[in-house]
Amino acid sequence: MGRRNQAKSALPRDSRKWRVALYIRLSKEDGNDVSNSVIHQEQRLAAFLSAFKDDYILSGIYRDDGCTGTDTNRAEFQRMLKDIREHKVNCVIVKDLSRLSRNVTDATYYIENVFVEYDVRFISLELPALDSFLRPEQMNSILVPIQNVINDDFCRQTSIKVRGVFNQKRTMGQFIGAFAPYGFIKDPADKHRLLIDGEAASVVRDIFNWYVRDGVSMGAIVRKLNELRIPNPAAYKNQKGLQYKNRYSEANDALWNPKTVRNILGNEVYLGHMVQGRYRVKSYKVHTQIRTPREEWYVAENTHEPVVGRELFDMAQKLREKDTRQTPGQKTLYPLSGFVRCADCKKAMVRSQGGGKTKYSYYQCSTYRKKSREACTKHSIRADILEEAVFSALKIQIELISSFDAVADEISRSSGGSEPSRLSAMLSAREKEIAKILNLKDSLYADWKSGDLTGDDYRRMKANYEQQIKTLQEAAGKLREKRQAAEEGTDDPRLQTFLKHGIMEGLDRSAVVDFVDAVYVHANGAVEIAFRFRDQHKLVAQTAGGGFGFTIG
Repeated sequence: MGRRNQAKSALPRDSRKWRVALYIRLSKEDGNDVSNSVIHQEQRLAAFLSAFKDDYILSGIYRDDGCTGTDTNRAEFQRMLKDIREHKVNCVIVKDLSRLSRNVTDATYYIENVFVEYDVRFISLELPALDSFLRPEQMNSILVPIQNVINDDFCRQTSIKVRGVFNQKRTMGQFIGAFAPYGFIKDPADKHRLLIDGEAASVVRDIFNWYVRDGVSMGAIVRKLNELRIPNPAAYKNQKGLQYKNRYSEANDALWNPKTVRNILGNEVYLGHMVQGRYRVKSYKVHTQIRTPREEWYVAENTHEPVVGRELFDMAQKLREKDTRQTPGQKTLYPLSGFVRCADCKKAMVRSQGGGKTKYSYYQCSTYRKKSREACTKHSIRADILEEAVFSALKIQIELISSFDAVADEISRSSGGSEPSRLSAMLSAREKEIAKILNLKDSLYADWKSGDLTGDDYRRMKANYEQQIKTLQEAAGKLREKRQAAEEGTDDPRLQTFLKHGIMEGLDRSAVVDFVDAVYVHANGAVEIAFRFRDQHKLVAQTAGGGFGFTIG
């Protein structure tokens, strides 16, 4: 009550000079209604003010262009409220009630509470016409709450319609975001299609390779990117002239953080799949974003060119699931970090330095060490002995496969030098078919509106075209994979994984990542290795027409 009385005593009615604020708001929800344009609103308010008979000064024009009326988180609206609280404004004029707010709760609060508390004269030129000073009885008219409800319901209906359109586009694999994901740009000829951004895509590939092939932790990747002065995704977009703002933070120091790296490593968009709908707002009034369950996402496969291959991506996901954190206080990421498991409880084993004068490190069951000595046993093994055992097993596998050089060469020659070109021609043909059907589908709407098609025919033909597009996109995705494999010299990327390592001279983390799912240590010290590829030498032999066999672990 103190502030309200102070505001009233500062502005006695018999000597009042109106300090006027003209408030203007426009958003996408207003569509193409010319009467709601910023220019028309300003002209309408200026014309009213020129005929204003009371003594006044124009304190300011407050324009929120592109801001929804469902909440009050608008820069100019908040600036106007600040001026009201500081008694710089005591009269607010709007074109109609919906300009002030389309949220019935907010509109009621400001009209009946804030404006009354600060003795602000409120004028709405229409829908309905109001003047709280000259005609205060109008403020209690049933027309005011009814109009506020109408304005609110308009937003509700608009939200439902817009969401329906967006969901349809998501289902069809069309990109609907304002900004392309890092590593991509929007196709200038089709804003719903993604193209690879060479500069950023190269950074994405480095992140995957550092993490998977080189065994670099996410934190170390962050430090490496920042040391190389590579701008983070938000800063990169800004450098490219895009008006991008991080929804979590206004400030951007251009530095990377582990969360950004982790999100990139887990994003299927880099496989060539469109993944949308991972977040949604709580309601059309509350714009706080929340994460949606995986089953509610919209995933369309093979909608654009991939940045990384399936093999590399899948390996990154397996590593993300493993506990590859380093030993506290140590900077070394050991070759077997995250791969060693207790054979009995299947929990991770932790590495630690032996006590006393011993120079050896040991792996022990984490359940036994950290939780309960009743729940499991120690399963202790010296780290150097375990690493030597894994190295020996890997060496046998890799050297055995590498001895099939002649077979590998034959496989490579069998694909023929023209195979990539042939696959590229087939892929180009599929892409042209997709573009043709998309054009046909887009023209259906015009035919329906003009009356050339009935509603039933429109829906049937549209569904048919969409199914054709989906089938062709799946075929195009498979052709891209085959072309990549042909360019590498073999149709089986698993064989290439074996051959690239050649003769091993020491345990290498990249080889562990390529070949090993887990290393299980038994209570008696026995070691069991679960390989990612079982009997891959058999693959080579079978491809060449042989029948050599080998089993380990």
